[in-house]
Amino acid sequence: MEYSGTFIVDYPLDDVNNYFSDINNVIPCLPGIYDLKIGEIIQCRVKFDISDEGIGNLSTVSGKMSFKYNKMRIG
Repeated sequence: MEYSGTFIVDYPLDDVNNYFSDINNVIPCLPGIYDLKIGEIIQCRVKFDISDEGIGNLSTVSGKMSFKYNKMRIG
């Protein structure tokens, strides 16, 4: 899964890079994540609301996810 997008902030570039280098600042931007365990590999549970998809009685999908957060330097 890849998240991407663009937005403009009125802060110095070093402040933005420092902010996004901390996974704790990024996690609130990711939908459905809970039961988070942060280490070299980040582990969590996810739950997505798919009720708008009209798949019978299925309204949510949940599971476990492990990933590594690759810090990127902007600029």
